[in-house]
Amino acid sequence: MNIEFCRAAQMSLEEIAATVTRGFEGYFVPIRVDATALLNAVRVDSVDLEASIVTLRGGKAVGVALVARRGWTSRLAAMSIEPQSRGQRIGSQLTQHLIQAAPVQATGSLVWSDPAESPWLRLIHRVFKDFLA
Repeated sequence: MNIEFCRAAQMSLEEIAATVTRGFEGYFVPIRVDATALLNAVRVDSVDLEASIVTLRGGKAVGVALVARRGWTSRLAAMSIEPQSRGQRIGSQLTQHLIQAAPVQATGSLVWSDPAESPWLRLIHRVFKDFLA
């Protein structure tokens, strides 16, 4: 089934929150996000729904990358993939799409966590290092 991407701003807060929550199912400490909590992240943490990306498979949201922006700096605030879609390289595809979209957003810099933390962060580090070289 084909993977598609859309800006989070094209979806309702409830849909985005449900996608984030599904993406953290099965974690030792599950994270539950509702529309109010997401709106708070937009307001307080500068999550930019225009820069944030939702992954769709068969028209259903299966993952999301929330991007927070302050000035010319963007950071990956949260990323989640639903349990049924894990292990299928959807996170890698979402990450690559996010990196490709970043220059279009006229971002001065992107801030990522330590690449040793997870495979998709290692991918970001490698691709972004090549991009900046």
